[in-house]
Amino acid sequence: MSMWSFIVLFVLSLSSYLILFFPFVFFISIFWYTLSIIFKRNDIADIAWGANAVIFSLFVWFFTQVSPFSPQGVILLALILWGTRLAWHITKRIHKKSEDPRYFRYRQEWKNSFALKSFLFIFLGQTLLISIIAIAPLYVFLYGESFSWNLLSFLGIALWLFGFFFESLADKQLKTFLTNPENKGMLMTQGLWKYSRHPNYFGEATMWWGIFFITLSFPLGWLALISPLLITFFLLKVTGVPLAERSLESHPDFPAYKKRTSIFFPFPQRK
Repeated sequence: MSMWSFIVLFVLSLSSYLILFFPFVFFISIFWYTLSIIFKRNDIADIAWGANAVIFSLFVWFFTQVSPFSPQGVILLALILWGTRLAWHITKRIHKKSEDPRYFRYRQEWKNSFALKSFLFIFLGQTLLISIIAIAPLYVFLYGESFSWNLLSFLGIALWLFGFFFESLADKQLKTFLTNPENKGMLMTQGLWKYSRHPNYFGEATMWWGIFFITLSFPLGWLALISPLLITFFLLKVTGVPLAERSLESHPDFPAYKKRTSIFFPFPQRK
């Protein structure tokens, strides 16, 4: 198959995927939205972000029956491990706590239209986003030709493992810091948070770049570039970093922390 034929097939399949998969996405969105109404908290959407990646991966695994030791299976396993850990971590974080201030702010800003906007922009929008991000690597290994393990695939696995460890460690350090009563009212500036203001988001983006390097082992695997680009853009410019920065602006120690610490990529602190 020529490069242009593959690209045309990719675009057509992506369009068909979105059309045919939309009822499934819509149903999942309604499920999470219903839970948010029952528990009266929209930060359930944070749990859904990782959980949806698991649902989509298991859905594909069920219909393809790929070997877990194949490159295709490794990609699916990576998505499942990432989504499971993230969903469980957030579930434990929000348990017995009030709704996240970000979503509480939406309730105040959207007021009477909150019910409709929360479904469209938070739950349906997020589910569509993760389905678009995941389709590129999934499509490449479903329709790409078989290949042998090579340097790029092992580099991708190493990069993904590094990102997974980095995000997990950052989340653990933050949880330990926040659960210590002596740190009440203080700003987390220790561990990995000494070198990046958002090491957890950096780790998450790194994992997706690792998956992209694995897909480069497939013919025309570069088509999967849409996945790490989208997730990095949203983490840096839309949802992750901007919202977290806004929630920290009122802290008296944040201006100094901001001046000496890298916003995303981990670097030694500036003097």
